[in-house]
Amino acid sequence: MRLLSKKLTESGCTGDAAGPHAQPARRLLHLLLSQDISSITVGEVRWASVLNRHGRMLLDLRIWCQSETNFVLICPPHHVALLVEHLSFHKVTEDINFKTITEQFVRMVLFGPRIAPILGLPDYKAPAEIHEISDVDVWSIPGADLQLPCRDLLIPSGEAHTVARELERRGSTFVGTKGQDQEEEQALVEVRVVAPHQLPPLIRRKVLLSH
Repeated sequence: MRLLSKKLTESGCTGDAAGPHAQPARRLLHLLLSQDISSITVGEVRWASVLNRHGRMLLDLRIWCQSETNFVLICPPHHVALLVEHLSFHKVTEDINFKTITEQFVRMVLFGPRIAPILGLPDYKAPAEIHEISDVDVWSIPGADLQLPCRDLLIPSGEAHTVARELERRGSTFVGTKGQDQEEEQALVEVRVVAPHQLPPLIRRKVLLSH
């Protein structure tokens, strides 16, 4: 099953993200998040806080710049309603759409020092990229843990077993095939300028790499 056939190769915008000529989704997120969205590049993932109009923090999330017109916000499921309501309230153009991810992907998490060679990356902190694993296109993005080597994989739900088996063949140890682990499940909210496509809220599972 093919998820996407093209790797992320675009360059990120470094202009004035809050200016009148900025891309609408980037401008909106720049105004509502604690991160400097003007400097985030395509493929990059950063932590950020969502702020209200008084500058008070509402919630923490990760923002993934998937393309110049498409951002994915990663947060716990119980924050999704608040996040979408807050974004919708401050939306200034009808060109921006919000879409909550639904039921098509499993998220696995790779931990350990061998992430890079197993995925064919120069470094585990490399920007988001698509990997072909057993004929399945899989997104990998930098993980949430800033202290330990880790990376999130977004896998079409019907292909999770196939991908896990191939990762084991490459030298990883797969854990949690029968259910969620103890870490909090995450959901994705897509923010983009054009009509949104279907993406899913993810089930968190774990792949521990052999040392």
